Amino acid sequence: MSGPIKELNEHFARAKNYYGRLARGYNPEDLLRCLASVGHGLKLMASGVIVGAPRQSADTVVRALVQRLNKISDLRCYAPQGLSYDPAAVKALLVQVVTVARQLKEKECRESLEGMRARKLQIDKHLGRGGKLLMSKPAEADKEFAAAADLYVDEHLLFRIVAQKYAMVERWDKVAKYAERAMAVTPDDEQTFVLAMQAFEQVGDEEKLMAAMHGYYGRFAQPDAKGLLKMATLYKQFGRDVEAKEAARKVLAMDPANIKARRIVTGM
Repeated sequence: MSGPIKELNEHFARAKNYYGRLARGYNPEDLLRCLASVGHGLKLMASGVIVGAPRQSADTVVRALVQRLNKISDLRCYAPQGLSYDPAAVKALLVQVVTVARQLKEKECRESLEGMRARKLQIDKHLGRGGKLLMSKPAEADKEFAAAADLYVDEHLLFRIVAQKYAMVERWDKVAKYAERAMAVTPDDEQTFVLAMQAFEQVGDEEKLMAAMHGYYGRFAQPDAKGLLKMATLYKQFGRDVEAKEAARKVLAMDPANIKARRIVTGM
């Protein structure tokens, strides 16, 4: 099988496959892929390199594909009379296919943009209502913030914003919950780590506090004596004596009179 014929068959095989998926359940992306595959095949046919029996076979395949595609209501929205194929005018069908595909893609982009805007607007409404209810009806505020979080796609500051709102009323369990999610999606946001460390300390989750401190000092700042002493204390509590002493020695290098650090180093 020559190169162009093999390529043509592959394009039409893909088109049939996408149509098969459409027959099992409509998906605009599959329709666009099907049209693209048909278009690639038609472009090859229009170039004149497919002749003789392979061309006759291709004409039969195109007629069958056109008949199937004309059954799809979304396509008929842009080609009310349906696609039509004349073997003597392959380019005419190619233009039809390209035009319909372009219009379908524009529709998908519009709907995607409109959906994104609607979702972001809904998030803002939930955040606004939640903020107003935090003091008077905290349970209702929880529902609003949870609804906003459920709409998350790429609003990476959303979880930090919710955590900050809870921090204003000192509901540290909620701050910890949303700050942890915020760290996962915005590992380069310093404010998130500061908020998370504060929340984990308030709720007494020392393991998560230590992880957050590691993340903070590893990304944003060199630990001061206070931060190092906190880490040394946490290491000691978790039985990690080597790390505890190492952190305590760094504290003593900054603050030689620090009694807590000296006790960790000497074990006394």
